[in-house]
Amino acid sequence: MPSSGGVDSGTLEITVLGSSDAFCSGAHLNAAYLFRTARSTFLVDCGPTTLLGLKQRTIDTGCLDFAVVSHMHGDHFAGLPFLLLEYMYENVRERPFLIVGPEGIEERVWTLFRTLYSDVHSKKLPFELRFEELVPEQPTGVDVVVADTRGRCDRMRRRWPATAAFVEPLMAIVEEAATCLDPTAPALVHGDLATGQFLWTGARLVLLDLDMFGYTDPAYDAGHFLAQLERRCLREGVEPTVAGQWLAAFRDAYLEAMPPPRVSPRNMWFYHGITLVRKIYTLHRKQPPGWQRLVVHLIAQARTALQEAMPAAMERR
Repeated sequence: MPSSGGVDSGTLEITVLGSSDAFCSGAHLNAAYLFRTARSTFLVDCGPTTLLGLKQRTIDTGCLDFAVVSHMHGDHFAGLPFLLLEYMYENVRERPFLIVGPEGIEERVWTLFRTLYSDVHSKKLPFELRFEELVPEQPTGVDVVVADTRGRCDRMRRRWPATAAFVEPLMAIVEEAATCLDPTAPALVHGDLATGQFLWTGARLVLLDLDMFGYTDPAYDAGHFLAQLERRCLREGVEPTVAGQWLAAFRDAYLEAMPPPRVSPRNMWFYHGITLVRKIYTLHRKQPPGWQRLVVHLIAQARTALQEAMPAAMERR
């Protein structure tokens, strides 16, 4: 959609109209984020206080080309009926408007509009209104992760033939452990979670670098993070006992917050181990200082993590 704004090409402007929860905690408005680009102006989320946020900043409510709803909690989409009412009476709209959201978004918006304004609901809108549903991508199965790891190991073995002595035994454990994973409902994951991929603001965690964002086993991110943390501890010479305490503390805290069956401990161990196997390939490819010493440790730690994912190890727990 062509933008009605005047933003320079290549520029992205973001205005936080509101960032609070359903309780307007901190006396802030509900979630609503205004994005302006050279091509379009749009909302991400439209909480009940969105119109107030726009008008407090003297932003023309008609500048919007579309709105995206992240999920259907009231503090994220209940402002849409008020926005439609604005376009019917206060700032009469003629341009088409698009609402994008999860499955069922059209029904939920019209149900809410009808509940709030039953006398207005049947009136014809002065503009074209369309809805589009965001359908989650097919989840990335463990078979895809294993195949990618096999591909890295094959490349490593071809370029460095001596690695075959440990590559094949490790891949055999990977493939066996993959058959033992617990079934879980897929979830959105960062895909490359490490200590450099987020910022702590003092109030919330902000994720960075979402190029590996995906839809898969929720244990993936936790296992990947544990592997990255372990590799960093090895690289920086953290005393093994201390490193083990850090890893255990994160693992226990995570499972306390996301208890089974939401996240499987077995699957966390598996993704921990397979990430270490993939990092062995990265070390061979980049060969940073001390990489050969790190490879020896990663082989041992990968084997341990993968074996922890096996049924016998889980039974001992």
